Amino acid sequence: HRQHQPAGGPVHVPCLPMAMVDRSRRLTPLAAERAERLSSLPETLAAVGEVTAQHLQVRARSVYFALGDASGSALAHAVRDLARDCATLHEWAEPADEAEAEFAEMDSSGWSYGPAVAEVVAAGIAAVAGLMEQGLLADGGSVEPALVMEVLEDLGRNLDALAPNLFNGLCRVDSDVMQQAIFPGSCQGASPAERLQRALQGVCAWALAAVGRALGLERLSPEVLWEWASHDTLWALLLAKGVLTLRRPAAASGAVDAALATPAELEDLQDVVAGAVFGLATPSVAFAKELEEGTGKEGDEAIWARQAAFVRHKAQLASDVAITGLVGQLVEAAGRGGAGLRARLAAFLAALLQPELAVAEPEWTWKSFTAKYTAAMARVNARDLCSALTMHIRELWALLAEVPREGSLPRGFLSDTAALALAGPTPPAAAVAALLQGCLALALEPPAFAALCAVAAGASLGPSDPAAGTGDGGLAAALGRLPPAAAAAAAQRCSPWRGWARGAGLEPWLAVLESIASGSRSVEPCCAQADQSVPQPAQPQPELPPEPPPQEAVDPQGSPLRSLLGDAPPELRCALDGRLVVDPVRSPHGHLFERSVLAQRLAISGGFCPLTGHPLALADCPREPALRRRAVQWIREKRAARPERPRSLAAAAAEVSAPGILGDAEEPNYDRLF
Repeated sequence: HRQHQPAGGPVHVPCLPMAMVDRSRRLTPLAAERAERLSSLPETLAAVGEVTAQHLQVRARSVYFALGDASGSALAHAVRDLARDCATLHEWAEPADEAEAEFAEMDSSGWSYGPAVAEVVAAGIAAVAGLMEQGLLADGGSVEPALVMEVLEDLGRNLDALAPNLFNGLCRVDSDVMQQAIFPGSCQGASPAERLQRALQGVCAWALAAVGRALGLERLSPEVLWEWASHDTLWALLLAKGVLTLRRPAAASGAVDAALATPAELEDLQDVVAGAVFGLATPSVAFAKELEEGTGKEGDEAIWARQAAFVRHKAQLASDVAITGLVGQLVEAAGRGGAGLRARLAAFLAALLQPELAVAEPEWTWKSFTAKYTAAMARVNARDLCSALTMHIRELWALLAEVPREGSLPRGFLSDTAALALAGPTPPAAAVAALLQGCLALALEPPAFAALCAVAAGASLGPSDPAAGTGDGGLAAALGRLPPAAAAAAAQRCSPWRGWARGAGLEPWLAVLESIASGSRSVEPCCAQADQSVPQPAQPQPELPPEPPPQEAVDPQGSPLRSLLGDAPPELRCALDGRLVVDPVRSPHGHLFERSVLAQRLAISGGFCPLTGHPLALADCPREPALRRRAVQWIREKRAARPERPRSLAAAAAEVSAPGILGDAEEPNYDRLF
């Protein structure tokens, strides 16, 4: 066995009989029990070594011992130490022996330490989530909230080190195993790959459940998620992906496994996390640091610099939503909610597309090279997001078409759907026609008709003859009933959209509006000239951005996960995706690959090297344990060199102005931002 010893040295605690610990089905003792049991499994011993496994068992027994005491401090410290060693366990593990057939199906899973190691990590974090339970102490008391917050702060710092491995297992590859794991299954008899995916999802779910229990689930706001993720868009979305893909198992092998399979509040947690993600594209999140510290530039420079910073923030979100493959989960989460949550999804996606940047170069782009690069990168990232949206476009618009059925339209819904229709992938005509019909059944203000025309244009729907049917959802007939002044105002509001990706489809609708504005009450002449299927010009490919400026100029906050994945030295980067390797392999031609990424590319290519085109098998590419250890050491050094910024979860939670995360939030004070 490999003999490793976690930092802090061994802890010697008397081994208490299980009967002396009052279980009463509380989460913290159950999690400690599971961590101890998992650490004694042969696969865990093979991965981390006997000394490390025994150390974990002692940590778990420390929790048992503290449960017999009336001191909340003793229990909090014991759980903190257990969670810390569990969260950093991957640093002491070695990739599973590829000769073991049991783990053959995990070659493309992105996590190479075996499922038991991931399950130990999830159990340690679940122990933290249980600290807020009432009556947990021996005298019937509870752990003080301040102590729980200290444990959460420590857990957050250690989870930052685990982030690259979580990204590797949940987002770096698009394996069939990951797709299968998002559906309900059985823990009992599950394959190693299924166990692994559930454990990695559980790490994210228990971490955010711990935050939600400490603050109150209704206060798990976009600001709190942003703070917990160390102001890193990729880390925040990765945590959300783990939560949103987790499902309750159909069966479990025992009471302990059942209690630890998912948080009891999983469905509520998923709704809240989805709402928090939808709020990440707001100024209050993008400028959270400036608002908290009261810093920032003043005068004209502050205006253009903040405009560029806000565009950069949304561009990073767009890129990271595409990278994490989160679109499907966000659409599914919005489908479980009501009209408000679906409208927030539309607003989130419309904000990330930033269609106004495709019309004209903003003035602030001429202020600096970094600003010009930011705008160009935003256009490229919007294209990547469009590609990700294409796979889920039918489900997305089917949800949006149901929003008017609740009897009213959320604020900004029509303008957001107009942006999605004109700047995103072409929406299905049937869903758009249904949306138009639903909206027209409501009492609408005249400006809303401009947005409806844009939505119809985005779906290539032209105005139909009112006497011939409702192929346009009845929009042309509704426009014919507008007063001339209202039609003129709607036409004026439509004009700026003509330069968007599918803005040419607005021309027939503008002809209808201008005809009505001129005093004609008939739309038939316009309809006769308009083809119901409006031809759309080919969407131009956005330009490639110029060479990037220094990283500190693009990402001044030094996002931890983003910098760990993208700033690795060349000798520690995968030759395929350019990111940090966590399980490196070397091909016979000398190329360094991330094992999971190479496995996926070989499956796609039919067994040919994606770089040389020569026949290649994964078995021909041995692991590089020395490089893996160098990568681990580089992560440690990178974290040590990064200034420690303590999370302020309580302060972030205090920024929540709405009674619930799913309700209508108060408008931010934009005067402080622009």
